[in-house]
Amino acid sequence: GRSSGKGFVTFQTAAQALKASAYSGTKIQNRWIKVRLCEVRGGGNKAAWTGPGEKPEGCLSAVLRCDKSVNEEKLWAFFEDCNVSGISCMTDSETGAFRGRAFLDFAGTADVDLAVAKSGQLLDGHPCFVRYKSEKPGIGHAEGGGGQHVPEGGGRIAAH
Repeated sequence: GRSSGKGFVTFQTAAQALKASAYSGTKIQNRWIKVRLCEVRGGGNKAAWTGPGEKPEGCLSAVLRCDKSVNEEKLWAFFEDCNVSGISCMTDSETGAFRGRAFLDFAGTADVDLAVAKSGQLLDGHPCFVRYKSEKPGIGHAEGGGGQHVPEGGGRIAAH
C-alpha cells in the first residue's frame, strides 16, 4: 500500500527524543513535518513489567519474558534448580524465531516460587522477568502478549 508518511523512532535516552521533537514545524525535503513525543499507553499487553503478580491458588506455571537471543537449552539450564517439567517457547509463526516469551511448567507450587524469585536476574547477559501464570477473566486460558520493552529512561517519538 501507499505510505501514510508517518513513523516512529525509538531513542536510547529521553533527552535524545526531546531534542528530536524540537524539529517539529521544520521542513525535510521541502515538506513540513510534525514531531511529537509519544504518550505512554495504559493497559494492554505492552505495559512495562509490573512484578510477579498475585500467585493463583495451586499455580503450577509461570510466564517468562527474556531477550530473544536466548534459546530453549539456556532456559532449561537457567531454571535447572527449579524442577521445571516443561518449557513452551513462543515463536514467530513465519520465521520460527523465539519471541522472547515462554511458559514454564512445574511439578509443585514451591518450584514455581523458586522460578519467580529469579525474576530480574541475568539470563545470557540480559535481565529476565518471571511472573505467575494466571487466567484471564472470562477467557479460560493463560495470559500472553507481545510487545517491545523500551529501556528505562528511553524515549519514543512519532513523526508525521
